[in-house]
Amino acid sequence: MDIHGVNEERSFEIAKKANLLSPAYDISFHRLSCWFCHKQRLGTLRMIKNVYPNLWAMLLRLGKDSPFNFKIDYTIEQLDVRFELENERLAEGKTINPRTLDFRRALADKLNVL
Repeated sequence: MDIHGVNEERSFEIAKKANLLSPAYDISFHRLSCWFCHKQRLGTLRMIKNVYPNLWAMLLRLGKDSPFNFKIDYTIEQLDVRFELENERLAEGKTINPRTLDFRRALADKLNVL
């Protein structure tokens, strides 16, 4: 669909030229969004934090200026805490499944510090 005469392909080229595309495109993902898009999946955001810390730092700065949550349930700062907890738990051999009571309690403890 064209919006104001710009179709999806042209939008992609504009975003690519402006260096706004998610770096995940470089790792064989094909249908993503801009690296700062709130519609990204948690896995893509986690990858940006872990692989592209400079972009993640910029996202944290942008989040501080926003009066809204980044995702429905999380601010970008809360996602940062969650991803740090996941990294810690993986290093300890623990689960990061958000459906487990153990993980939910650990995350709630970390988020209460904010």
